[in-house]
Formats: sequence, structure tokens, C-alpha cells
Amino acid sequence: MFLLSLRMHTAIEGNPLNLDDVDRLLQGQRVIALEKSKQEVINYLDVLQNIEDYQEDGKITEQMVLNP
Repeated sequence: MFLLSLRMHTAIEGNPLNLDDVDRLLQGQRVIALEKSKQEVINYLDVLQNIEDYQEDGKITEQMVLNP
């Protein structure tokens, strides 16, 4: 379910990676795709896994996410 959610949220933004690509990417396997598309999935996963670390007084700012 998590994998599907990750795929669907990045697809909304136009990411072309399919569910199998996302799965392989998260397992550290080689995926043939634009680096930008792969990085978007990796970045989204990072935010989900570290969301609490990005909070300050219950708020998340762009600066916190871009410069952890």
C-alpha cells in the first residue's frame, strides 16, 4: 500500500515511473529513467520518512526541507 501511495503521489506531479520502477528504485536496483524522475521519488520518500525531523513548532517550511 505504501509503495502504491508513493507512486500515485509522484504521478500526480507528472512523474513517469511506474509501480515496478518505483519498487526497484527503492530496493536499490537499476532503473532506466531520467535522473530527475528517480530523484523525485527518492526525495518524496525521504520527506515521508523524516517528516517529524522537518518540523519546528509544528510547522514545516521550504527552507527546512531544502536544507536539512
